[in-house]
Amino acid sequence: MIKPLVSIIVTNYNYGRFLKRCLDSILNQTYSNIELIICDNGSTDDSLEVVNDYLRKAPTKINFIRHRRNLGASSNATSGENLMQGKYFMNFGADDYLQPSFIDTAVSIFGALPNVSQIITHSDIIDDSDQISKRASFFDGSYIIPGMSYAPLLMVAGVTAHTSQIIYSTDAHYALQRRKGYIVSSMIGERTLAMNHSLNFDLAYLHEPFVVCRESANNETAKMNTDMSQIFEQWSMIDAFAKNAFFHQHEAIFSRRAEAIEKLGELSKRLSAEFYNQGNYSIAGKYLGLSMVLTGAFDNLLHETPRFTERLNALAVDFAKECEMRSACSQIRQHSYPPPAGSTRLDLASIVKHG
Repeated sequence: MIKPLVSIIVTNYNYGRFLKRCLDSILNQTYSNIELIICDNGSTDDSLEVVNDYLRKAPTKINFIRHRRNLGASSNATSGENLMQGKYFMNFGADDYLQPSFIDTAVSIFGALPNVSQIITHSDIIDDSDQISKRASFFDGSYIIPGMSYAPLLMVAGVTAHTSQIIYSTDAHYALQRRKGYIVSSMIGERTLAMNHSLNFDLAYLHEPFVVCRESANNETAKMNTDMSQIFEQWSMIDAFAKNAFFHQHEAIFSRRAEAIEKLGELSKRLSAEFYNQGNYSIAGKYLGLSMVLTGAFDNLLHETPRFTERLNALAVDFAKECEMRSACSQIRQHSYPPPAGSTRLDLASIVKHG
């Protein structure tokens, strides 16, 4: 029996120093029927030399798209999706890498569970010094999760998996785009994609870390934090989700809008603390102000206009104390959560054995 083709789209921008490890982890999978599509977003480092070396080694397995200028992360990934031929696909970061058996495991799950359209795996974290950190998985085990139970979680900031942690069914992906109610948004593309799948299909969550994701001071997320676009994009995305949920009467999703905005305020406060600890007081102050707007703290201050300055100064003192406390605490997840209602345990060993 011919095994289904899996497309892995590697998106790269100036990650030449990480590319070899990433590409090796894909080409050395225990599953062999893989189509590797490398999309370069106008890199100015040695990425081209690295890719050319792999094109010589495995010319029949690799497609290479090179853009002359940076088109943005979403457009770069889309260029690869337009080329893919696989039954399943991943959008994968060039600074991340896979464990050898992930694709084999994922294909077995898709084959055994036809209503699953996305598989999310737990990940380890690697930093710029190549130090790997272990963290608790988001859920406390491997599960099959009803999509409509997972969708409300996607309203809440901070729970979305990294793009490199998810593999999708291509047939489901294209079928969704033709359905009424498909959410189209350029904001936080991976989270929007996950929401569309969750509104129509189930998902599988893997407790084992099959991928290692890099957290770098120079990656796209770090840049988005500096210009604050991450917060505004998530705010816009939450609004798009809420409008869709209201129109289609998904009360469980719509009802979490206020909580999602509150969580976004907490994220703003955390980022404010991080920039404060880095000595970047200008950005820290902007995030602090934004967090006050999102959490309603600013409204409370305005109701006490005569004491506004006094209260604001007191808040700044409290904030400085909190920054010291946060800097002393680990930001790595320490605890796992039970799955949403209706989830069932995933017997991964049995599925892989019979896959």
